[in-house]
Amino acid sequence: MRVLATAAGVMMLGPFLALPAPPASAATAAHAAIVGGTPAGEDTFPWLAFVGYESSDGSLSVCTGTVVAPNVVLTAGHCVENAQTGELDEPARYTVITGNVRWMASFRVLSGVSRTIVYPGFDRATLSGDAALLILSTPTTAPAITLASTASDAPILKAGTAGIVAGWGKSIPEQPAPTEVLQSAHTVVQQTGYCEHDAKPFDSEDELCAIDAPGDEAGICFGDSGAPLFARNPNGSGVVELGLASHLYGQCSTTHPAVYTRADTIAPWLDESIAAAAALLAPASRPVTPKRAPPERAARRHRRRNHRRHQKHKRHTRHRHARPARRGRP
Repeated sequence: MRVLATAAGVMMLGPFLALPAPPASAATAAHAAIVGGTPAGEDTFPWLAFVGYESSDGSLSVCTGTVVAPNVVLTAGHCVENAQTGELDEPARYTVITGNVRWMASFRVLSGVSRTIVYPGFDRATLSGDAALLILSTPTTAPAITLASTASDAPILKAGTAGIVAGWGKSIPEQPAPTEVLQSAHTVVQQTGYCEHDAKPFDSEDELCAIDAPGDEAGICFGDSGAPLFARNPNGSGVVELGLASHLYGQCSTTHPAVYTRADTIAPWLDESIAAAAALLAPASRPVTPKRAPPERAARRHRRRNHRRHQKHKRHTRHRHARPARRGRP
């Protein structure tokens, strides 16, 4: 029997000494990373985000995410909460890194997190609806990825679509630390029947499953939860995110499919959340309405002003037409 894995890869901060990843079990879940992947070239996949969470003991849990707005990163729901209690992790302990395929590079953009938002439909028991948002305290300059969200995207969500998954996870389960350079691998979306049989429990309304068919040489592993599964945009240039890595089976097996949260299912919630986050990023200023005097007071003021103007005009006219005084003769 395969074990559903959703446990994070962990490493130490400071000198970056790594702790071994916890063994996969029914009670522990696993972050996905790339096994059999290839290093990403410089400036590729610019919307990818490295997500690190520093625990109180100094260890670092790692996930992957995608930039969906200047101050919003999409990742897996289990990346932001306690797997047993559902209690949210402290936002201040997160660091989001964008702008470089090497997450430890000197040239990179670091952002703190002010708030985390879990998708309302997330089920911790089955990992259905496994999605969450990180609201950045400082926006990133990285571009946003397009998510599959409309009827025109339906064809690329079907079985047979060739896609790519990318993340900073481990290349082997025993790897002591996350991979320094972003990795990517090819994968193929599978039919619902296959997913229901080989990726139980599977919910076709909320999830996709994919595998590196037919070679079975690459797949996700510990450290990649939230990594995007994306494909070429059939309606234009660029790519479209089809889903985000949720869970895998066994010890990063490439012969079994990985499960992804469908992007089109969470799209309405995502749009609302992005709009709310945009308001935080650029709060609208209230227009200043000048105070007006009550009608009666305004009328009296107008009459006084006209009266003063009339009196001034009279004085000026009288002075201009006055006869000069006669002088007495000598």
